[in-house]
Amino acid sequence: MKTGIKALGIALGLWLLRNALLNLGLRGLDALLQAWGATEADVVRLPAWAQVCAWAAYTLTMVVGYGVPALLGITYAGRHTQRTLALNGRGVERGLLAGLAAGAGVSVLALVADSMRREPALFAGAAAYVTILNAIAIAVAAVLPEIVSKRVVYDLTQNAALSALMFMFVTSSPMSPVGSVTALLMGLAGVKLYVRRGLLTSAGMFIGWRLATGWLFAWPNASGAGVFRLYTVSDAWLFGGDRGPEAGALVLGACALCAVFCWRTELRGAWSGLMKRMKKT
Repeated sequence: MKTGIKALGIALGLWLLRNALLNLGLRGLDALLQAWGATEADVVRLPAWAQVCAWAAYTLTMVVGYGVPALLGITYAGRHTQRTLALNGRGVERGLLAGLAAGAGVSVLALVADSMRREPALFAGAAAYVTILNAIAIAVAAVLPEIVSKRVVYDLTQNAALSALMFMFVTSSPMSPVGSVTALLMGLAGVKLYVRRGLLTSAGMFIGWRLATGWLFAWPNASGAGVFRLYTVSDAWLFGGDRGPEAGALVLGACALCAVFCWRTELRGAWSGLMKRMKKT
């Protein structure tokens, strides 16, 4: 019990540090834009060099805001758990490709079903540089939830439920209730993947998902520049609409099936135990 409370406290502390660093960096970025007579909404109207500088400052803010707590989490867990952090890269490519394929597949289905449509392309001299910088920011931001929920909470407590709850808390704060449940199921499946394949594989899959739905196909809930930015037309209940694909019934059902498949042995054992107790009574 004490270990669980301690792990959750450390995880929340790292998340609060993330918020403080991001707020500090974003305030500095706002001051920079105001000095140029612009806001976050009309950065594209600035000269190309100013756009690149603004997005470089944003990317640096994301790297520091997410990277510092992530490094602290890895360091603490490395000193207080028996599990080593394997950084040999085995499986990271498969995880990244699987996440990209899943996110791109949902996006293409939404486009084919005419639930989402592509916005007109942004023609600007700095568009390519800005898009690359935003991809870096999205990838870095996807690392911290994996480290906090798995490397810190799960490694210290060996409790998959606590790990999944922390993953949901870290990733679904701006989401709908459906999106929160989806994030919880993602966390449960991710814990099993972490145990079997390691942190790089589970983190690679989540990074791939975020890159596919926040950068390659930038859904309405994604901030920043994307390759193909989408807007909602219809069927928000199925694909998520403005709240992102995680808030749709399609991704919710897919994550539920994935979680059941990953935990099928434990679920089968729990069901067998329940049947035995019912027979005795």
